[in-house]
Amino acid sequence: MSFNEAIIRDKLSSNLSILEPGLVLETIEKYLPSAEGTRGFVDILARDRDGKYVLIELKRSDAAARQAIHEVLKYIDGVKNKFALKSEELRIFIVSTEWRELIVPFSYFINDSEYRLKGFKLEVDSFGTPISSSVVSPIKTRSDRLFTPWHEISRFSSMKSMRKGIESYKISCSAKGIKDYVLICLKAPLEQAEKDRRKKYNKMHALFGGMGEMRSYEEVSALSPLLNYITYFAMVQLDVDYCLRRLDRILVGEDKVEWKSNLKYLDESSLLGESHERLMGADPSIHRDDFEIAYPARFVDKVSSDGWVVEEILRFGALSENDLLVDETIISEVRGEQGNTGQRYKKALSAADLMYMDSVYSEIKSCLAHNPQWCDQIIKALEIIRQRKDVKDVDISIFNPSHILLSFYLALTTEENITCLPMYFIKVGLETGEEIVFGILEDCQKKPSMSKLMQERFDGSVLKFLMPLNWGGYDRDDAYVVRDIGLSYGTYSHSINETGQATYKKLTAFGFEECEDISFSKIILEYIERNKVFFDDVIGIYSTFWDGVMFQFNSDDEYIFLS
Repeated sequence: MSFNEAIIRDKLSSNLSILEPGLVLETIEKYLPSAEGTRGFVDILARDRDGKYVLIELKRSDAAARQAIHEVLKYIDGVKNKFALKSEELRIFIVSTEWRELIVPFSYFINDSEYRLKGFKLEVDSFGTPISSSVVSPIKTRSDRLFTPWHEISRFSSMKSMRKGIESYKISCSAKGIKDYVLICLKAPLEQAEKDRRKKYNKMHALFGGMGEMRSYEEVSALSPLLNYITYFAMVQLDVDYCLRRLDRILVGEDKVEWKSNLKYLDESSLLGESHERLMGADPSIHRDDFEIAYPARFVDKVSSDGWVVEEILRFGALSENDLLVDETIISEVRGEQGNTGQRYKKALSAADLMYMDSVYSEIKSCLAHNPQWCDQIIKALEIIRQRKDVKDVDISIFNPSHILLSFYLALTTEENITCLPMYFIKVGLETGEEIVFGILEDCQKKPSMSKLMQERFDGSVLKFLMPLNWGGYDRDDAYVVRDIGLSYGTYSHSINETGQATYKKLTAFGFEECEDISFSKIILEYIERNKVFFDDVIGIYSTFWDGVMFQFNSDDEYIFLS
């Protein structure tokens, strides 16, 4: 027998304890006029034992269940406005007899919402009387598209070999349950393959040259064809639990025993990367003529620095179904500009986008997880920008290399200068002109000491100091190093009025306040000049033990600090 919602609502309202002990009915069919933000009737309004309001939205069927989230969103602001409630003073119950259609939107809502939200599966008898309820647990929802920072470079001597490699990727990924990924096909510019071959030979010679006689480069070249083609593999990040289940299924024998024994040594942050890399490396193997582990900075090197040409981008799984996903976006995300490496983030926003910033803030927090000072400043600056009525568009660009001493070394020894150093820009397009919000390093007038820093931050070990170079230079403790060497992160804004006069403002606890003109290059040059001996140590350590590709440090190596 079928009952409409009104019958179940009326009977439920007289027995609210079936949902939660202590609930007291305020009213049913509470009308919210349009003048207070919405128009319609809340099914049941109650209070819990702590006096908090509880908005109860009832749905009877799958068809109606699909509208439940829309109805709740429609009423929340109205209820808050009606009673002048704070978010924490309002609870929301979604009650339905059917959850098949409702569970997915409910799960997304509960995972993203700031409100205290619960779902209940209601059982009714043949008269429409509620007889029991059970709390509904949200399912795990998929987060926004995020490429992992763990990539693979496969090299090939010919187009035919590369096509064979692509087919082997399809077979291997299918067997391992990797569905959403891209293969970016690259071709070497003139003479680049030869340069890469020589670079690899020099690296091998540095590693093993002291262990015995090695073939000359000419002999190796005669045996090794030039590798003019690359497939660059990047996959969309998976859940750790999914990776672990797949590994448990596909690993066998000693591989499985070794993996399980290693799990107990992995903390939560390490487990994500290790499980992805182990899944990527599991059988079935990939056909390739040469291989190297990669990360976003390596892709930047190949395309931007070495000039490899993107010939084709092959998409698989859900990525192949997204006709809004252009090649430029894929390349940007593989480069790490979505914040997944913690080093780069780029985003272009329209005025309308500023109304929905939760995902942007989440991405910024992910990018700057180990730089809380800038993270807080950027989000605060964006909140201030959101309040303006004259904003047309916003472009965000964050460069957070997360290895401050390596950045200074590159700034002092290469043509990149201060562009190696951390900085960010938010270009705000206004109805008349534009404003730039920017983040820079600030000098705290503290004299740094390399010997003290090495002892306190790296346990006196030059090897520990150099280790981040193995994974692109990222150091989770970099914010502490910045502080220890007498620097801090600051945020400013710059605008020019109609008469051409420039105004600078500094972000403080009170918002943006006017300040004197600021010059990043002047700050850095004066800081370096004041700490020459310290930077002699920085240059000395890197130039002694690092060749720009890999570091070489033996247990008996020593470095005499000057500062």
